[in-house]
Amino acid sequence: MPLPTPQHVYAQFVNESGNTPYNVTGTGVLADGKTFSLTQDATTSNPVLWRSPTVSPTGVQAGDHVGIRAVLSASSTVPTAIDCNAAGLECDSNEGNNWATLMSLRQWQQTTPSGNFAPFVKDLRLDTGTCPDAYFADVPVSPSAGCKMTVNATVKFNSTASPTTHGNNPESVSATIHLPSGDQPVDLTYSGTGDLWQGAAVLPVTPNSGRSTITLNIAQGDGTVTVGTTNNTCRTNNQNPAACKVQIDDAQRVFAANSLNSGYIQRMQIDQINPATQATIQSFANSLPACSTTLTTTCPYSFKLTIGVASLHIATPGERPVTLRILKDTTGNASKNGSLNCDTASGTTLRDEIANGCNVAYRVAVGNECDTVNSFGDMAANPPNPYPCVQEKPGENKNAINQGMKLRLGINGNSCNGAQDNQWSNGSPDNLSQTDKRRIAVFLTDFGMFTGSGRDFIPVKGFAEFYVTGWSGQEKGNPDNNGNGNNNSAICSGNDPVPGDSSGYLVGHFIKGVAPPGVADNGQACDPTALDLCTAVLTR
Repeated sequence: MPLPTPQHVYAQFVNESGNTPYNVTGTGVLADGKTFSLTQDATTSNPVLWRSPTVSPTGVQAGDHVGIRAVLSASSTVPTAIDCNAAGLECDSNEGNNWATLMSLRQWQQTTPSGNFAPFVKDLRLDTGTCPDAYFADVPVSPSAGCKMTVNATVKFNSTASPTTHGNNPESVSATIHLPSGDQPVDLTYSGTGDLWQGAAVLPVTPNSGRSTITLNIAQGDGTVTVGTTNNTCRTNNQNPAACKVQIDDAQRVFAANSLNSGYIQRMQIDQINPATQATIQSFANSLPACSTTLTTTCPYSFKLTIGVASLHIATPGERPVTLRILKDTTGNASKNGSLNCDTASGTTLRDEIANGCNVAYRVAVGNECDTVNSFGDMAANPPNPYPCVQEKPGENKNAINQGMKLRLGINGNSCNGAQDNQWSNGSPDNLSQTDKRRIAVFLTDFGMFTGSGRDFIPVKGFAEFYVTGWSGQEKGNPDNNGNGNNNSAICSGNDPVPGDSSGYLVGHFIKGVAPPGVADNGQACDPTALDLCTAVLTR
């Protein structure tokens, strides 16, 4: 597990119609003119916050869909430009080998169009509701249904319609959120104030769901709307003319933190800033007033961006599971798959190592002693066990996950006995048995380590213990070529699903563990809140 400790965090504003970064002005802009730096706030933890100065994307036109792309770098050197395929860089999010965006900004016209106008939207905002954050949220798994956001839509109906009232309206406003589990429609009600329609804590967001777009539907049920020379009479039934209805796809977006797409990023917030006074115009500025109804008009906006990078920590009840990857990296390179060859015996497979662990001992590396190591023999002479460096394992073997876990737990066939089932509960991790084989020792290494040929030796920076609550291919039936089963019934009771039902992953939680025999005592007292393993020693 690479430690989530990037040396630098960068970001870009992206025109989503062509996935092209805008030029940007402000402090900390890289030589490419499109990327800006964020500065770590040393007073924060879990997540560690990185904050940008005031920056301004240039060339944003009224009606553009603007996205935000985050980049985490393992290098202390500032690049001239961002290459998402370069070693040591993580560009979030990569979906279908497409460097997409984690957060979106939408613009809305503010003035009434001339003539007998169709209904239009002046603002569409999300508020937290029961969720931890708006627009980008690390949704907890308890309750299992996730959380619900509040939707606020400011809608102007044609002036020929009856005045909107609180309760008996021929007009209607609704939203549909497109979740991975299916579309979830919600109705908004008139608030009784101005043109505001609201659904308080009604928009569902589920854990690990990643990007979900929101469609807004508006219907005027009385009055008229004129298009050209045609005068359309609006109705409340299914005979309502198209001119009296408006459907806006991708009108707004919410992102539920997902290890597959947002990686270590646990929080994002964009605030609109007055560049002259540096005062905040709008917090969570994902819904912006367009500067014009003319789509060719360039709109000036200034922002400050906050990105939260998760820390590895002992799990607490209700947290969503962490995802560990044994798969191609986000560039599609199977050599950089995040798995290790920790066993020096020849012919040992990844399946065997997941099932049985390693046959040698390891320790934390000192300084740069792994820089010149190219084989286990290099370490044996300098001196032997415990080894400070561990070898990467190249190639992609998705089925090794399911096969290794079944061997480790002793599962025969397609069902678990009680002891093999997932024991994680509201009392975990304190109530877990020390002999539960779902507890797996994990090597910790530097951020951005999995960048070489796939056979490099990398330094061991620490150890942790991980409790596996689910894995790819855990379904009953024979895994297919992607390592997944052929139905949705999990082998073991209570197993967590893999986000997106993707192959090549373990999911679970970091827990506090005790180091195995042979790990030396460093003379320091055990910190029960730290991720590091503790060593049992005889004190008297």
